[in-house]
Amino acid sequence: LVAGISAGTYHSLALREDGSIAGWGWNTSGQCNVPVPLDPCIQVEAAYQHSVALTRSGTVRCWGSDEYGQCTVPSDLGTVRAIGVGDDFSMAVLANGKVRCWGRNVNNECDPPAGLPSVVEVSGGHELSIARCADGTAVAWGLDNYGQATVPPKLGQTLQVVAGSWHSIALRADHTVVCWGRNEYGQLNVPSDLGPVIEIGGRGSGVTLVLLADGTVRSWGFNDWGQANAPTGKFRHISGGGYHSIAVADTAPCVSDIDASGATDGGDLAI
Repeated sequence: LVAGISAGTYHSLALREDGSIAGWGWNTSGQCNVPVPLDPCIQVEAAYQHSVALTRSGTVRCWGSDEYGQCTVPSDLGTVRAIGVGDDFSMAVLANGKVRCWGRNVNNECDPPAGLPSVVEVSGGHELSIARCADGTAVAWGLDNYGQATVPPKLGQTLQVVAGSWHSIALRADHTVVCWGRNEYGQLNVPSDLGPVIEIGGRGSGVTLVLLADGTVRSWGFNDWGQANAPTGKFRHISGGGYHSIAVADTAPCVSDIDASGATDGGDLAI
């Protein structure tokens, strides 16, 4: 069974329940070449030209482009409980709730703010980072030219946060969705008839993707490649990447039962 998925800019990763990983799509830097051997994993993240995995033992493995040091895991990283990626950087939540980032750092996206509370989740976009803290609050830093790093003051407690290319997405504790930042493609326009949401996606993209409590998928925003054309049916996991989106069918027994939409120039939809 597929336990998790991640859509990168032009490639995709799937995490199986046994902890193994499958990768496909654009592979110019080896970002789809899952290293062997690799201990069983609990989380995978696909970025622009690199991939990151978290093993069950709390270690981090990276592969693909290391042009900016995004695949050079710090030797003193220690035990990690969650990972994230931006376009050209990697993120880790340590066992003590601290955040470490490495890779490209143009707008301080790799510099967590001083006094950041204990963190449980991180996500990165285009020179943008966002974290969900243990108390449910969200904190963002990095590029803020469209207000994407300015968390709404009345956001309240969150269940999940995602950094898009130039916008940010949060799933609130009441299962509603809030978006902020750039709205050129309508990616901030949350439908009024959305219904309860249980998962959000759109990391590093101009799309906002949501999984509803009834198992259906809704999406809106940048759609030049059909990446916002949500599939019909029931699903249990979603992920939105740079130019494609992925949904795991509710009955998916294997990687081949993943529904993908969007660009396929690099084979990112060829499961």
